[in-house]
Amino acid sequence: MTSTSAIRIDRQKARLVTAKIGLWLSLLPAIIDYKTPTGTSWSTPFYGIILAVGLIGVSILVLAFGFTRWSIYRMFVAISIVFLLVSTANGFYWGVPFEDTLRLFPPVLLYVGGLMAVGALMASGLNPIDLWKTVLKAAFIGLLAQVAFVASIEGIDLNTIRYQILIGSTPLLSAYLVGAIMIGGWVVWTTLMSITNATLILVSVTRTQILVLLVIISAYVLMARERMLNLSRISLQLFVAFAIVVVLVSIDSVLPVSQIERWVERFTVPETHHGGYDVTEITRAGESGRQIELLKAHPVSMLIGYGVAHPTGMTDEARAIAIMLVGSAGDYIGTGFGHNHYVGTVFVGGFLAGGALLLSQIWASLRALTLIRFMSSVTRRRQFRWLISAPLAVIAYMGFGLLAGTLYSRSYALMFAVSIGFTLWIYGSVERYLRSEMAPPRKHQ
Repeated sequence: MTSTSAIRIDRQKARLVTAKIGLWLSLLPAIIDYKTPTGTSWSTPFYGIILAVGLIGVSILVLAFGFTRWSIYRMFVAISIVFLLVSTANGFYWGVPFEDTLRLFPPVLLYVGGLMAVGALMASGLNPIDLWKTVLKAAFIGLLAQVAFVASIEGIDLNTIRYQILIGSTPLLSAYLVGAIMIGGWVVWTTLMSITNATLILVSVTRTQILVLLVIISAYVLMARERMLNLSRISLQLFVAFAIVVVLVSIDSVLPVSQIERWVERFTVPETHHGGYDVTEITRAGESGRQIELLKAHPVSMLIGYGVAHPTGMTDEARAIAIMLVGSAGDYIGTGFGHNHYVGTVFVGGFLAGGALLLSQIWASLRALTLIRFMSSVTRRRQFRWLISAPLAVIAYMGFGLLAGTLYSRSYALMFAVSIGFTLWIYGSVERYLRSEMAPPRKHQ
C-alpha cells in the first residue's frame, strides 16, 4: 500500500468518525424525548440542553462537510425553513402568547435540523449504509431510554400504560421489522431491537401503530408484488412473521396482565360502553373539522395558517357527542398540528408554507415507493436489506400522520426528517448509479 493510499484511507476513517459523532449528537433529541407531566420544573432547562446539543451536532456536520449541491434537496430544506418561520411568526398575528410558541416550535426546528444534518452527510462522500446503521442504533437506544424514563418517573402499570411508552423512533423500527421480514437482514441486535419494538407496541395498546404496520406492509406488497408471488419467499416470510407472533404471545403469557385482552377491550369498548361511538375517533375528526372551519373563516388564515401554538378545539357537533359520552373530559382543546398531519400542517402554516411542505413530503413518499420497488428486486445486494427500511420509514411516518400530528413531537419530527433525508440520499445515489450503467461506453481515440 502506498503512502498516498494510506493517507486517503485515514482521511476516510476520520470523515466517518466525524460524521458519526455529529449524527449521534444531532439525534439526541430523538433519543431522549420523555414527555414530562405538566409543571415539572426541570423539564424546560433539561430539554433546552438536549435541543442545543442536537443543533450543535448539526453544526458540526455542516462545518465539517459543507452541504449537498443537489438543488432538489436544497429546495426541500428551503421549504422547511420557510415553514418554520411562518409557523412561528404567524402566532404574533393571531395574538398567541409568545411563551406558548416558544414551547411548541422545537419539533419543527428539529425537522429542519434533521434535513440539514443529512444534507451535510450527503456532501461527506461517505456511504449511506454506514450511517443508516447509526440511525437504527440511535432509534433502538431511544426506545430503551423511553422505557427507562417512564419506569423511573411514573412507573409502568400494565393495566393502564399506553402510548407514553413509545417514542418517535417506533414507526422507523416498525419499518425495519417489516423490511427484515420481507427481504432479510437479521443480525442479533436488530432481532432484539425488533422484538423489543413489537413488544412495546403490544403493551401500548395503541391502534395508530397497528395502522402504521398495515401501511408499511401494504406499501411493500404494492411495490414488490412480483416477489410476493414467489411461493418459496412467501413461505419464509410467513414463517418469520409467525415466529414473531409466537414470541409476542409467549411474552404476553408471562406478563401479570394480559395485553392481548387489553387489545380486545380497546377494540370493543365503543360497542360495549359508548353505544357504538368511538370517543377517540370523534375527538380526532372533530378537531380536524374545527381546524378546517378556522382556516375557512378568514382569507389570511388560509394563506399563513395559525401557527404551532394556536388552540384547535372541536366542532360543535363532535364536542356535544363527546361530552354526552364521557362528560367534561370530552371537551377537548388541542393546539397546532392536532391529530392529523395533513390537515394540521395546513392549519399551522397555511396553504402557502404548509401546502408546500406537504407537497415536498408527498414527493419524497413517491420516491420512497420507487426505491422500495427497486430494492426489493435486487436483494442480493446485502446493503439494500438495511437501507430499504429508510423509504419504508417515510411511508410509515406518512401513515402515522393519518391519525396523529407527526410534527407535534420532537422525536417524531426529527426521525421523520432523517428518514426523508436518507431516502432522498439513497434515491440520488441509485439514480446516478443506474445512469452510469446505462450510459454508452466512451470510444477510445
